[in-house]
Amino acid sequence: MGTIPSFELVGRAQELAQLREFVERLREDPGAVLVRGEPGIGKTVLWREAVAAAERAGVRVLISRCAEAEMPIPLGAVSDLLDPAYEEVASRLAEPQRLALAAALGIANDAPRQADRLALPRALLAAFRCLAEEAPLLVALDDVQWLDGASARVLAFAARRTGKAPIGILATLRGGPEEREPLALADAFDPGAFAEIAPGPLSMGALQHLVRARSGLRIPRSTLAAVHAASGGNPMFALEFARVAGREDAVLRAQLPVPSSLQELVQERIRSFPEGTRPLLELVAAIERPTQ
Repeated sequence: MGTIPSFELVGRAQELAQLREFVERLREDPGAVLVRGEPGIGKTVLWREAVAAAERAGVRVLISRCAEAEMPIPLGAVSDLLDPAYEEVASRLAEPQRLALAAALGIANDAPRQADRLALPRALLAAFRCLAEEAPLLVALDDVQWLDGASARVLAFAARRTGKAPIGILATLRGGPEEREPLALADAFDPGAFAEIAPGPLSMGALQHLVRARSGLRIPRSTLAAVHAASGGNPMFALEFARVAGREDAVLRAQLPVPSSLQELVQERIRSFPEGTRPLLELVAAIERPTQ
């Protein structure tokens, strides 16, 4: 994975230190880390940097980046993870496990039509252990709120049984504490082997550095304050507001226009809520600062 520009990581020193320590200690202290937070807060940037740090440290990394459109595809994430490594592990698996994994990946003529429900989870775990014999292994999953159900069940089985093998799991999850994490990593690992990272809002100084580095804009401090207030310190939101502010002459207005990209993101999130919550959402929307 390519190098991430340093400005993308501004204001995240504590989270970066925690992630780098996690990947550097996988051989002695395997475990799991969940990076949880709202859209645009920087989860994937941190995830990418942790993956890059793992690769620099000689850790073998298996990657799946989940997508909402691919949720109906059974075992899509399992295929992402093990398709590149199948040839390495196939000959070391028991025959039922090899066939089950081949069926899941759709890569062998002699495989049964459907992966065996018991053989496949065991095959995935065995494959992880085989790879971890050569080097510490990191299973890196981005946006697990969109993990397909079949992959979630198989991966959760493996996560609960990694034992002392040098296997780590790194996942990102969109949402707050109420959002269910499909792998139940907090239950799969001992308390000392699991950590949750929740990136908070960036300071105004950090946002100024990010906006200037990303867009080249040098906006007045009063406008920056408006951008910071409107975005709540969310890096992605701030960049969108700054883009609008840099394009329009009315940047000194107390209320910045909401970019269409953010409107679409919020609308997508609202559509996922139960129908009965709409009156409450309308009430909250009428409050000037609902989180204060």
